Amino acid sequence: MNELTKVTTADPHWQRELPIFTRFLACVPDLGVRADSIRRGTGFDAACTTDAGAELAFELTEITDQPLAAAMTPLLEVPVLLNDRLRAGADSDSRAIQQRYAHHDIAVTLCPGAGVRAVRRVVPRFFAWLAASDPRVVAASEPPVELRHVIRRVDPRYVPGISGLCFHVPAGRAIWIGEESVATIRAKFEKDYPRGIGLQLLAYFHRQPARPDAVANVCAFLDSVMPDESFERVWIYDDPERRVLLRHP
Repeated sequence: MNELTKVTTADPHWQRELPIFTRFLACVPDLGVRADSIRRGTGFDAACTTDAGAELAFELTEITDQPLAAAMTPLLEVPVLLNDRLRAGADSDSRAIQQRYAHHDIAVTLCPGAGVRAVRRVVPRFFAWLAASDPRVVAASEPPVELRHVIRRVDPRYVPGISGLCFHVPAGRAIWIGEESVATIRAKFEKDYPRGIGLQLLAYFHRQPARPDAVANVCAFLDSVMPDESFERVWIYDDPERRVLLRHP
């Protein structure tokens, strides 16, 4: 095991950001960074070396709206919880659902504020209801009273030709962020980092996509604070879309 592997394994934060940083570099081949040179920085997040031998330093920060990130958690984790139990087929209700709802997509709309823990507590009763009910009845009625504090509606939709069935939790509206971009970058400008090393700031979207106006808002802010003693350049990178949104200057 080499030193980079040791550091990556021992540092969960770096373990999460290393693939994002690597994908970012793939979007800017003109930097000419050697893939085998990427490493943890000292006093900043990432260091790397170009083909020409130049040393580059990057501080990374994720642009995210924390309240919205918390609200998104059930949208991501509840389907995993339900689908894992369904596909394991370890209980009679799961097996009955597999047969009764074959070739169905099941949308589960949660009540406001209902999270993964609340759903986990009612899964046995929820599965029992589905196992005993025709999909058309479920779609046309409210959940049982004992489920209504967690699950507002269930919509099984028959999709001919799909393999098996699955649960998903609809968001109900578009989810993106933009106003947090400036706040995230401003917070980095207010911290102390090593000077004189050409440090670059990489602000990235990962768990949440960017609003169309995110870059314009950031540009207005950067025009007022650049050049800066800490950061030589600022990047905004959209990881879900694998594209660089801003390179300033």
